[in-house]
Amino acid sequence: MSIFSTKHTLLAIFIIALLAGCASTSSEWGSGEIPDIGVYPPPPAGLRKQRLAVIYFQDKTGGGKKRSAAAADQMTTLMVKTRRFQVIERERLQDVLKEQDMEGIVNPDQMARTGEVLGADLLCYGSVTDFEVKKTKTQRGGGVLRGVGKIVGAPHVGVLDVDFKSSKLDFHIGLDVRIVQSTSGEVLFADSADMRRTETADGMGLNLVGLSVSSQGDIQINNENQGRLLRLALDSVVKKLIPEIDQTYGGK
Repeated sequence: MSIFSTKHTLLAIFIIALLAGCASTSSEWGSGEIPDIGVYPPPPAGLRKQRLAVIYFQDKTGGGKKRSAAAADQMTTLMVKTRRFQVIERERLQDVLKEQDMEGIVNPDQMARTGEVLGADLLCYGSVTDFEVKKTKTQRGGGVLRGVGKIVGAPHVGVLDVDFKSSKLDFHIGLDVRIVQSTSGEVLFADSADMRRTETADGMGLNLVGLSVSSQGDIQINNENQGRLLRLALDSVVKKLIPEIDQTYGGK
């Protein structure tokens, strides 16, 4: 390997390592669980627990059955965590609804039959009304390191530029939730969530003659992040419902 090649390579490695340490991400949450999800105040003394079944969530955003099922499963878990209901387990619930051909029933005229079959006092259902993700990316270049090659004795390295890249994701999640009396279909509790959240990431990319190394500053829109956002929105609805539930079924 020539002296030039060695210097060229060492220069590239040095700058790549330097810029790798400059990449950064900024987020409104960390890499672990979102704090306070499923954390609720203790139920009032003497609370009369009702048997509750989360029967159905409709996805009106085009996300399909997977998002509907995820919302129903997550809502079931959160209802258990409130310690205010005897919650019917989802697998047993789905088996019964399939046997009775009652999947997706939210018609008040059918509530009494559904509640009777499930042995539930209350039925919970809802809809995902918005699930929008918008991504924007910006890039600006600059000759910040132009001429570094001359300093280290490799003047023929050529143009050395640094590109600054930034990505942003804007999430908008909308939910409606209702809890109805199984015998009559009367809506006892209802609330909604309209949650907006932003995730950002920044990075530096290095462009060098004969070498291209890029840190895109990208954010991955994966199923885990979408599920966490959905759970966060559902949790906000549950927190709104709890005071009314306590007032209705709390000890006198």
